[in-house]
Amino acid sequence: MEPRLIYSATDFLKSKLLWKKTNNEEWIHFGTGNDIDYNIVNKSISEYLSGEDIYLVYDRTNSGIFKEEQFQKLFKSILGNKNFYLWNKELTKAIEFNYVGILRFGKL
Repeated sequence: MEPRLIYSATDFLKSKLLWKKTNNEEWIHFGTGNDIDYNIVNKSISEYLSGEDIYLVYDRTNSGIFKEEQFQKLFKSILGNKNFYLWNKELTKAIEFNYVGILRFGKL
């Protein structure tokens, strides 16, 4: 699927996500800059999107599907700097990452 179509489809779907609460909180803090806790980030991704192909969605021209190992390198450059989503291949589950160093889990 083309990057702009991935972006458009997920932009429509994100308003329909139901956000999971952990310890009565929707957002989980992972840090920014040199203080990013990659253990929290990697654990969150592997537990929620384990073994699946993953859509990395952050703008109309740079969104795409990647194997879990491939996207690790790509998303580190935007982690804690930009807002973006990771979606499973079926577009039924997502993790939203915010530039202020927080993430949350959603499901359709």
